Formats: sequence, C-alpha cells, structure tokens
Amino acid sequence: MLLAVSTVALASSAGKLRFDIPSQGLDDALREFSRQAKHHLLYPSDVIGADLRRGLRGYYTVEEGLAQLLDQTDLEFVIDGHGSVAIRRRSRAVKAEQPPTVVSATENVVDPDDAQDIWRSVSIAEVIVTARRREESLQQVPLAVTSIDADEIEARGIQSTEDLNVRAPGVAVNGGNFFGRTSGAFRVRGVPGVAVYVDGVVRSGASGLLMNVVEVERLEVLRGPQGTTFGKNAIGGAIQYVTRKPREEQGLRIKATTGSANRNDLLVDLDLPLSDNLLSKFTAATLNREGYVDSVDGSFSFGDQHDRVLRADLLWKPNDHFDALLIGEYAVQKSNGTPGVTWQLNPVCPTDQAPRNFVGMAPNSACIYEAVGLPIDPAWTYGASEQWKTAANRPIRQNSYVSTGGTLELNWDVNERVHAKSISGYRQIDSYVGHDFDGTPYHLYQAFSAQDRREMSEELQLLYSGEHLTGTSGIYYYADRSWSSRQNWVANELRFDPWLSARQALGGQYAAYDPLIIDSLNEARSDGWAVFSEWIARLTGKLSVSLGARYTHDDIVQNYYRPSQPLAELCCAPTRALSPNGPKLENNSGRATFDEVSPRLSIQYRWSPDLMTYFTRSSGFSAGGFSGGNVPFLPNGGFTPYGPETLITNEIGVRADLLDRRLRFNATWFSGEYDDVQITEELQEAPGFPVTTNAGEGRIRGVELEGAWNVTKQFTLQYGASWLHTEFTEVGRAKNLALGSEFAYSPKFAYSLGAQYDWALPAGNALSARFDYGWQDGVFTQSDINTRSRQPAYGVGNARLSYRDARNRWEVSLFGSNLFNEFYRINGFFLPADQIDTGTPARPREWGLSVRYATN
Repeated sequence: MLLAVSTVALASSAGKLRFDIPSQGLDDALREFSRQAKHHLLYPSDVIGADLRRGLRGYYTVEEGLAQLLDQTDLEFVIDGHGSVAIRRRSRAVKAEQPPTVVSATENVVDPDDAQDIWRSVSIAEVIVTARRREESLQQVPLAVTSIDADEIEARGIQSTEDLNVRAPGVAVNGGNFFGRTSGAFRVRGVPGVAVYVDGVVRSGASGLLMNVVEVERLEVLRGPQGTTFGKNAIGGAIQYVTRKPREEQGLRIKATTGSANRNDLLVDLDLPLSDNLLSKFTAATLNREGYVDSVDGSFSFGDQHDRVLRADLLWKPNDHFDALLIGEYAVQKSNGTPGVTWQLNPVCPTDQAPRNFVGMAPNSACIYEAVGLPIDPAWTYGASEQWKTAANRPIRQNSYVSTGGTLELNWDVNERVHAKSISGYRQIDSYVGHDFDGTPYHLYQAFSAQDRREMSEELQLLYSGEHLTGTSGIYYYADRSWSSRQNWVANELRFDPWLSARQALGGQYAAYDPLIIDSLNEARSDGWAVFSEWIARLTGKLSVSLGARYTHDDIVQNYYRPSQPLAELCCAPTRALSPNGPKLENNSGRATFDEVSPRLSIQYRWSPDLMTYFTRSSGFSAGGFSGGNVPFLPNGGFTPYGPETLITNEIGVRADLLDRRLRFNATWFSGEYDDVQITEELQEAPGFPVTTNAGEGRIRGVELEGAWNVTKQFTLQYGASWLHTEFTEVGRAKNLALGSEFAYSPKFAYSLGAQYDWALPAGNALSARFDYGWQDGVFTQSDINTRSRQPAYGVGNARLSYRDARNRWEVSLFGSNLFNEFYRINGFFLPADQIDTGTPARPREWGLSVRYATN
C-alpha cells in the first residue's frame, strides 16, 4: 500500500502457474490475474479500454499469461530490475497480429526518462487477502479488512502483534489484565473474542498471543463477527498471521538490530531449494532487551525480554496440481517478571468511609499492615506520578512461555474449477508467570500461574471457482486440553509473628482477618466440530450476492482438583507441578454442550472498476463455560456455569480508488446487537474470586475510515480513523454493571496517520523517512465497576529513517518508538478488596539501529 511498486520477483520461465480467469472486462481480468499470480500489476486506469474482454485458462508463466491477456491491444508491460511490472500504452500503433512487447529495464531497452514516466503514473498496488478463506482483492471483499504486508510491517516498526494497537481502525490490542504481556487480549469495535490464526491454524489460548513478528508475509485484521468462516470465539473479528513460504531461489536474509535498553536482536532466514520440486526454509531469531520498570533501589528492572524463535518450512511440489507444506516452530519468551506498576493503594479501616467499589469488610489488608507497624508509603504508587518504577521485590522466578508445534497444509487442484485443501495443526504450550500486584516490598498480593496446554485441529476445505458461482465449503474438528494452576499469597506477613501477635492484640476484625492462600488446580477440556459453506453468485457483471453459514458443536468440561504439591504457608515458593492429588472435586466440576449456527449475507455492487459498495449482515458467538471453583467459603466452591454470547452486525461499506488509483478511500458504517454479554466481576460475597456471568444486552455502532494517498511518486500518506459508541442496554444477571456504561477498551474516537517520503539517490540507491502517529480516547479496562481501571487518552509517535542500496541487498535503518515518551497502560485491573489499582505500562521512548542484508 505504501508504494506502487512490487518487490516480488517474477516467476521463472520454467515455473508455470495455473490460471482460471473467465472472459470479462480486461481491467477485471488483470485484477484476477494479479490475484492468481500473486503479483502486483501497476497501471493508470485510463489505459485500459472499457470494451476489451479477456479470459485466460491453463498453465502459463507470468510473462506468457500477460502476453495472452494483452494480445491484439496497444499495451505492453515493463519489468524493472527488481521484478516489478507496469502496463502502459505503446508509443506507436501495433499490428493486430503483433504480440505485446515485453521490455526489461535491466536490458537498458527503455529510455530512462520514459521508464521514470511509467513509474510516476502507477497507482496504489493491488492488495490480496484471504478474508473469506480464498484469495481476493482487498477492494472487492465485502468486509472491513486491514492488510499489512512485510514491507509495511518493517516501515511502521511493527515488532509484535501488540503493535497493531491503534494501527488499524477500531482495534485494541492489550495484555491480559492479570499477567500483562504474557497473554494477549484483542478487542475489535469494543468486542472481545478475536480469533488469532497463524498459517491457517487458530491459537485457542490467550498465552503467547502477543507474539513476535518474525519473517512474516502479511498480517490481516478482519473487523466484525467472522463466525461463518472462522468459527467460534471470532465474535469480534479475526487476525491472520501469514509467514513467508520457501522460495524457488536459494537466498539468505540477515537482520541485526541494536539499540537502547541494551537491545540485541538477530534474525537469520535461509531459503534452501533441495531439488526442483522440494523447497525448504529455515528461520532463527533471538530478541533481547533489558527491563524498563525499575526497582525502587535501582538494582534491577522488570520486563526484560529474552525470546527465541526457530522455524523450519518444507514445501513439496511434485507437479503443477499438488503441493504439501510442512511447518515446524519452536518459540520461547522469557522475562524476569511482569513489568507491573501501581496506580492506587488505599487502606480502608473500620472508621473510614468505604469507597464505592470496596468489596469485603473493613479493615482491608493495607489498613492492617499500617496498624501493626508496616507502613504503606504513598510514593509507591508510581503509576499515578507516571514513573516506570516499582517498590516490588525482586522476582522469585523467571516468567516463561514455550510453544512447540507444527502445521501441515495440503493443496490439490482437482480440476480447473475445484481445489481441495487440508490444514492440520498441533501445538503444545508450557507457561509459568508471576506478578506482584501490590508493587510494595511486602507480600500483600503475590500471584503465580502455571499451564500445560495442548491444541489439535484439522480442517478440510473444498473451493469451487466458476464463471458465475464461487464457493468455499469445509469441515473442522478440534480438541484442546489444559491443566492450569492458580497460586496466590495474600497479606502473607500477617500470618506470622511478630505481625500475627500484633494483629491479634488489636482485637476485633483485625484479629479475625484471615490472610488467604489460594491454591487450585484446574483441568479444562474442549472438543468440537463444525461444518461451513459460503457461496458467491455473480448475478450480473456488477452485482454479486454471497450467502454462508456455519454450524458449530462444542463439548466443554472443567474439573477442579487438589494439587499434589500444596503451597507452603510462607511466601513465596510457587510450584510448576500440575498433577492432582486424588479425584476431581465433584461439586466443583461440570460439563456443557453448545450448538450454534452463524450465518452471513453480503450484497455488493461494483459501480465501476474503482468503486464498490456493499451490505453485510454477519453473526458470531463465543462459547460458554464455567466460572469459580475451589472457593472454600462458597456453596459448590463458587462453581457456576455461564452461557454463550452472540453478536449480529449490519455493515455498509464503500471501497473506492480515486485520482487514477492514487487515493484509496475505504469507509465502513456498522451497528450491532450484542446478547448475553459475558463479563467478569468481583462480588461482595467472594472478594478475590472473580466470577464470569452473562449480562443482558449491549449495542455497538460506529464509522471507520481507512486508506492511503500517493501524493507524489516520492510522498505517501496513510490514514485510519474510527468513531465508536458502545453501551449496555440491559444488565441481565450482572451485579456490578452500570446501565448505559461503555464496553471495556472501546475508545469513542481513535485515529492513525503515517507519512513516508522517498528520495532517489545517485547510482540507484534510495533513502526513506517515515513517521507514524496514533491517538485514542480514554478507555476503561473492565466493564465491572468494581474492577475497572481508567486509561486516559494518549498518543504515540514512531519514526524511521532507512537507506537502501540499488540492488536492494543492503538496508540500514535508524528508528525510534514512543518518541514523545507517553506513559500509558496496556492493561489494568483494580483489586477491590485490597484497593489496589495495578497494570502494565507500555515501554518508554526507545531507539534502535538495524542492518539488513539479503541475497535476493
């Protein structure tokens, strides 16, 4: 989207591709050729004759296919030294029998001034997405989609999926409220439940979703319910992370980065063809940074990063009709602890007026600490003074996340119209995280969690491509199982002398206070299957209708056990053991079954090759489950079920390429009805034990704008904005929900701007400067009025300056992030019993220098 120049090399003359392009207008045929060949074709709209019709079926190289499409026209295509393709009118008339000219800039056939004119006239490049599980032009998909390719990811400084925050309209990417960056919380248009897919396989758990962006081909963000094609828990939208595939040419790419916070990154990617039909690719990355939330004594900093990624791809193409891709990945994320900061720490004593969101009975733990001679220093609330500091103790253990998995994708062209695909995935996750919630030298609230999770899935798809009818149908099966622990020490000093004796001497509620040790072991199993189908009918040359639906069946089981290794009373010796001691707790276990149908209808009309409008009505749902469990002072241990939630939205969109396709203007209006909304709240009768329940109804509506403008050949602008209104219209079974309140992480207004300027230097070298800025209104971190925190409005700026040589082999980049040193939280959670407002701030201003070398 940044520049109207493709950097994808043309297929060699020996590598033929299968094309199935029905007879249609030449402009449409060229768009379809671009999609099937996965190449950007660049040309002004006025060079294509409106009355020209072309089609292409069979196996051709890119050059042969273009020659067939442009045969008996006055058009030729130009190939520059990097494999980019532009189409232009020839300077003189062409005889009918004369084939179109193929001109190569590397052969010095084209006059330099003439070549420059071609590249000045080109438009914004075509963008290919798989938002409906098949490749289509972004501007022809009747859905709200943001696509970011590898070059743009590099230019915009997107280093992890967390950096998508404020980069796409209506999208909020945050850390989990309890353990910050170790888990991801995605919301689109204020709605949680965003399915994350990596190379076609869904990542079911929240752990590790804030993944590093390494050797990626593109990121796609789909806004709105995607239940028809992406299944359950895609109620808010879906994110697709697509890695680069092995290339036919041997090549090496190395990128090294250094910078502030002792940054030290190295990425190595090797394409190694083993034979004509067996290709391989190997990727290794090490990413390292020091922490950024300093201890009060300056001896260490929380939030360091020591990540490793290893990936191997093997692509087998025995013939033109079949290929098999096997991907294996090993990823490690390690940190010395959650970089948490405290915003509030409020003692509540018996004679005090209790705050409105106070849960439990006075005195709370902070009041008792002060009463027995352990004072609470107001200076420890460093978040309130916007300091990256904490008074927390040095971490007990290192946070770690280890993911091992693989994907097998099989593609088979059954015939010219039918394509079959199989996607198999398996992943094993082992994680261990801890967090000092109070941010003090005491053990007011220490939290730890360990998890062992296994995910397996299989999807079979059948894709049909006809002249007037196109369809995708499939079946899907999954099975997930996890063991997880919750380990908490609360007010631990008050269990032991001398503070125990001092507390008892005070009498009353001080003596009766019971410092908790929470030690629970949970087994969760879920498996299910789905069938889905979506078909697109081209009723006329301009009018299309698509209709689809998905039926999903889920079985969910949750069991609580007594852990085999109970926690010691004295904090803090957490355990990684996830084995039970005895059978499941009968009153703390349950099983539920859910069935749901998620339909989608779209009507789109192409007013011209550069203007499309559409209406889409879509639905999605998030599965229900169980909440609570193993709470000794509640009936049935507080174990209660909650049901699924559903969202139905109506969406009207405009997709326009204006000013000879130099200006892309995409606008979307949407409204939705959100039923049985799942919210987590902390109740008066169960302080410290959040419970998930179904609220009543909610409503969303808003407008999104997104696009790009090639102002000149050198200067490009990108923009995005969203206006969002969310509110709860019914409370339902929720107890701490205010009628009319807004959803969590749903800014009323947000926007992003990006500007890039490119200079042509002598000998074909180039210099680029880019600046990005994103801003959003203030948001609440939770819907529950007891546990929500407030993040005020903020804006973040990033910049990058890069030099690239003429052969595009060397690139040197200087970049900076959070240039204005904004202090803002990526998550937040209020503990109403202890009156602690805690959260994880984003990293402060940082700079870096990277050097990239590529042989191809």
